[in-house]
Amino acid sequence: MKKILYLTLKKEPFDKILSGEKKEECRKSTPYWLKRIFDDNGLKHDEILFRNGYYSNKSPWMRVELLGYEIDNVDEVIYLKLGKILETGNLK
Repeated sequence: MKKILYLTLKKEPFDKILSGEKKEECRKSTPYWLKRIFDDNGLKHDEILFRNGYYSNKSPWMRVELLGYEIDNVDEVIYLKLGKILETGNLK
């Protein structure tokens, strides 16, 4: 069973991922995000479900492969490496 990480995005980054222009998403390397993204074995998730805006059943969304990650300890950022778009919904 695939494990999905749910993230919300503003319109510009959502559209860039959808077009293939943006191949990674980043989050600050805080205890909150570290606990949400990783477990003792590494990544907790196989996919990310990006939603544009709020968690509404009318919001545009896409499900994307999660290929891996990179942690920048200097800037304290986690880069999530994105693969192909697996499914979309509510796009105009």
